[in-house]
Amino acid sequence: MVARAIDTDLSSANGGLINAGEATTDWSESTAAAYDDFQAFALESNFYIQGSGMIAGQHTRNNSVRGSLLYDTATGNGAAATVDTDGAILVWMWFIAPSSLDTFAGATAGATNPPGGHFVLIGSSTGDIEAYTVSGSDFTPNPQGGWYCYAVDPSAFTADDSAGTFSGTINFIGGGITAPEQNRGLSHFGIDTIRVGRCTIELTGGTGADTPIDFDYLATQLDDNTNRYGIFEETAGGYNWQGKVLIGDNTVTAAAGGNARFTDTNKNIFIRNTPRVGTNFHNIEIQNSSDATATEVNWTGCSFINTGVGNPVASTNSRGDLVVTNATANCNITSCNFVDMGTFEWGSGTTLSETAFRRTESVTQNSASIDECSFEETFAGSTASIISTSSTVGSITNCSFTRTGTVPAVSLSDTISTNTTIDWDGNTLTGYGTQTTGTNITSTTNGALSVTLASNAILTIRVVNQGTIPTVEINGTGTVNIEQNVGIIISVKDASGTAVNGAQVVVFNETTGATITNQLTNASGEFTSAVNASASVPIVLRVRKSTTGSTRYIPVETTANTGTNGVSVSVTLIEDELVEL
Repeated sequence: MVARAIDTDLSSANGGLINAGEATTDWSESTAAAYDDFQAFALESNFYIQGSGMIAGQHTRNNSVRGSLLYDTATGNGAAATVDTDGAILVWMWFIAPSSLDTFAGATAGATNPPGGHFVLIGSSTGDIEAYTVSGSDFTPNPQGGWYCYAVDPSAFTADDSAGTFSGTINFIGGGITAPEQNRGLSHFGIDTIRVGRCTIELTGGTGADTPIDFDYLATQLDDNTNRYGIFEETAGGYNWQGKVLIGDNTVTAAAGGNARFTDTNKNIFIRNTPRVGTNFHNIEIQNSSDATATEVNWTGCSFINTGVGNPVASTNSRGDLVVTNATANCNITSCNFVDMGTFEWGSGTTLSETAFRRTESVTQNSASIDECSFEETFAGSTASIISTSSTVGSITNCSFTRTGTVPAVSLSDTISTNTTIDWDGNTLTGYGTQTTGTNITSTTNGALSVTLASNAILTIRVVNQGTIPTVEINGTGTVNIEQNVGIIISVKDASGTAVNGAQVVVFNETTGATITNQLTNASGEFTSAVNASASVPIVLRVRKSTTGSTRYIPVETTANTGTNGVSVSVTLIEDELVEL
């Protein structure tokens, strides 16, 4: 039992703070001619977002278009800034008149070229700079405006504009605005805290009797006046998130808090639109402790929505991935929604139920149990909605797959080299073409199921529990057979309604006389079976229990029909009083 704990590489203690905007020391305007239109800059103590001040620029000069502010981190911190792999520079910025900003695309109303309305600057000197557009009058958070934490990874994206010759060494960090309209007053543009790092939220503990981690805990710890990290904050209807969330730490023992317990219900997580970062910027990673004590994640009714996919002005460059690094982590994901996100890699300790994946990239099963989930319009170019194997695909049950494109529903990643039978269990398909049962079926390009077979291998697909018969893309030279099995469920009770354990049940094909199954009922008085049939099958059932030393019953024979969706038959056994004499 370890109390929940949170940390981030963006903290001052971890070296992530570049400047808090509390004094003008080591601040200046860019000396590049196209970026020096502020009349002056000063410390402002009224409009800050963190601490007690911000650095404000005045945008009042005649014919002003673009102004900027730069912090000299090489002087102020004694070293140039470096950006972690998949990380970002984070800059809090604000402008008094968002409707007067240039658009995101820039090059309008007096500006001769991009960047657009809001931009982040880096420089090796005040005149040798690169500019990265992060917003405009037509892009979040505008036209409403307000403080916003902008993320930029210079290694992942080509600068929108430059001046002088940037050497690649980040001695200066800041930002500015392109605003063709002049503004009255003293404070028009502001920069507050600047941070640099992988932008990771590390979560541990919350185990045993201790309070588990939840999303509100992240917001209260990461977004207050002392430290607004800009990576997780409460907003209307949910929480805004950008960067990485690491749940558990596999370099620390459980006793020291290496594993974590994260439990929450009915929360909305909005993944920010970040057009100027790397593709791996948004990421959730789940780890066990170093001594393999499982982390536990229990999310019910939670939705994760990428707000930047398909944005007509500037789409996000990072969809948001989730990976379970240590497969035995105990992840219980129920009635959740993942919308417009990237890839998912689950593990053997994962149970997904009644969860929707809408327009995401591939979900790698890795032995997870996946039941009653829906996969809608998987992102074009993905390997499949689910990447599975011939030994684990049977754990994908009662799921629905819908597409208008060409992405398969399920791809089996292993090459099948021996005769193998798999179950396609209750899974339904829309938009994947039609297929019938049979032997040596013909391959369908971009079929619902993609398989690879070695020479002479035979794959038998048993379609059970009302599943849709899948079209199959066959790679290799083996053979695929499809049979459709309809379920038979028999429930046996005595006259008082008590389940009869150990009753002998034999099921025959009424037409051919062939035995379909011969089994004993379980402790619940039930047994289940299936018959290979693409159409309704008439059946005969014979049920008896007349074992010496136990209650003996009069045998029962009845008939039924499987239909195309299976059949459930209840049988009542009457005690044989004559045999008992």
